[in-house]
Amino acid sequence: MPSTRTLLILLSFVAACSSTEPQPAATDVTAANPTWHAGPTAAIDGRLTEDWWTAFEQPGLTLSITTALENNYDLMAAAARVQAVTAQARAVAGDRLPHVNAGLGLTRNRTNIIGLPFAGSPEVLPITNNNFNLGVDLSWEIDLWGRLEASENAAIARVEASDADFAATRLSLAGQTAKAWLARTDALAQLEIAQQQLKNAEAQYAYWELKIRYQSAADALLQAEAALALAKAAIPEATDQYEMWNRQLASLMGAYPGNPSGDVPAKLPSLPGPVPVGLPADLVQRRPDLASAEASVREARSSSTAADASLYPALSLTGSGGTSTNELQDLLDLDFRTWSLGASLTAPLFHGGTRAQADAAEKMAIASELQFAQNLLRALAEVENALGSETQIQTRVGELQSQWRLLKQRTANTENRYQAGVGEAFSIYQQRAEALRAQSSLHSAQLLLLANRIDLYLALGGGFQTSPQR
Repeated sequence: MPSTRTLLILLSFVAACSSTEPQPAATDVTAANPTWHAGPTAAIDGRLTEDWWTAFEQPGLTLSITTALENNYDLMAAAARVQAVTAQARAVAGDRLPHVNAGLGLTRNRTNIIGLPFAGSPEVLPITNNNFNLGVDLSWEIDLWGRLEASENAAIARVEASDADFAATRLSLAGQTAKAWLARTDALAQLEIAQQQLKNAEAQYAYWELKIRYQSAADALLQAEAALALAKAAIPEATDQYEMWNRQLASLMGAYPGNPSGDVPAKLPSLPGPVPVGLPADLVQRRPDLASAEASVREARSSSTAADASLYPALSLTGSGGTSTNELQDLLDLDFRTWSLGASLTAPLFHGGTRAQADAAEKMAIASELQFAQNLLRALAEVENALGSETQIQTRVGELQSQWRLLKQRTANTENRYQAGVGEAFSIYQQRAEALRAQSSLHSAQLLLLANRIDLYLALGGGFQTSPQR
């Protein structure tokens, strides 16, 4: 498959370019699979999309993420760093052009002549002289060995790496915001479940408090009172979780950490559709951290080339022209023009540090290539882990859904029998509490499933356009 071949070519290229010294072969640890090892995948057409959060079909989530991408200060700082690195690259590129300086100078000096052999001459004869000069100086290093070009290429690679780092920060911010938004929804649902638990515990306590007046039920009353205290204690914890995620979401959106605008949905969104088949190399190559690592490899290679070129002779051309006169009014008169041309060839004869710097640059290039190979394998592992976890979490969600449905049905049956005069009310309270605990566990598992899908989008460097599962 093209995706697998692309991956193997990348890893082979990294291993081949690293060094003549023995290096671990990255291709040996990569299986030639046309699709992801860990499911779930589906044989459907997936269109690449950067705004992966729209797959959840939640306008509030989309608004929160777009607001964060516009107002988050960390992202603004990352954009400013890109601009700074771009300006530095322009400065490095300027080294390949001639350097031209213009100058205007004025000198005034006095010379004393002593002991002139003329009758009547003073013993000391002062002479004052003025000199005005206007000129242009030019210097230009001829890039014989490609050192300047390599330095410029390294600067360009730094810009691309910085731009990829910005994209990585943007992707991470979107993921953090999405997780905070979903966690806030879950926290509100958990708070509502805790409130229902409290109502059920209060009803249970009232039941046993009334029953103790007519028969011995002291232990049951104590148990009901303990359950009531536990239900009350759950309310502050659930409230704190909800308010914490509210503040976290507002902070990510670049606002005061309070309550962000927008309604909180009553339930978590559905899980988007499955991962399309045959995406390994195609989607992972979109990851901005891999793009940054690849740009760092090119930067290190170019820096190594520049360091090697610095060991060879450097040829520089120099020139100057202008006017020089004793009278200011003659400064623009070409009759007083002066000029000079020159060339210099300098070669390092002995400088141990230069050779060491070239060796260091070469080793850094090797290190960056090996690091890129490891980052690539790590990215593939993250995708496989997210896919594998999704399969396991979906299984857990399915079992918890069955448990919750069965416990609700059992509670409803007990309530119906009680209404018909069969059974005791305390069974209803116990079964209702058990069903609410199952509902809480189910909601937490559903949040974990959605958060894992976000991790999958982050691992892939973006999303894919599919229809949500219903």
